Amino acid sequence: MYERHFGSEMPDLKELVQNQVKPRLEHLARAGLPGLRPLVGLAHGDLNAANIMIDALDAVWLIDFATSVELPLFTDMCKFEMACLFEYAIIPITPQCLLEFTTTNQEIWKTLGVGEWLGVGEDTAHRLLRELASLDAERLQNFDQCSLEALIDEVTRQLSPQERVQARKALLARLARSQAKTDSAFMYCTAISNAILSGDSILESLNAKAPHIE
Repeated sequence: MYERHFGSEMPDLKELVQNQVKPRLEHLARAGLPGLRPLVGLAHGDLNAANIMIDALDAVWLIDFATSVELPLFTDMCKFEMACLFEYAIIPITPQCLLEFTTTNQEIWKTLGVGEWLGVGEDTAHRLLRELASLDAERLQNFDQCSLEALIDEVTRQLSPQERVQARKALLARLARSQAKTDSAFMYCTAISNAILSGDSILESLNAKAPHIE
């Protein structure tokens, strides 16, 4: 899906930073900013929302320095921005697209860890995929909102009331009845990506919008 919407394969962020960003920053430091170059550039290496803690006094702490590397701080900025905008972003897909990606092979489901992506337990995720795999191609292609919600109700009915509410919410956020909703989400990511690369990433990314989908 990334290649379809962005026209290229998904980039390796670590490779991008090490092979392109780091050399450019080092060249910049040598060319005209030696006084601003630090003695050592130590990047956290895995800066994302899960590794930022706020205590009872509202003090901000960084945790999990196991992946710290001697790279420019831009590594952290790039990782954090990518994590917030893309890595942890929920891109809703149609049931048909989900089944095409995961196939009908249950061993592949386990390898992919579909439950983690769907935000539900593996048993619930596998029940969902089994139900989808049992549908004929025409019905799967023409899934409407009522059918989607009925399917989700069916695969979550064995859960406790609280678990069911959480699972239903997660599945409705990740599954869409229309491919247009997936396209809209990718167009939004594209708009943000372009803003980051070509302009004021803070202001323009806040103003980035995707077409409204009914």
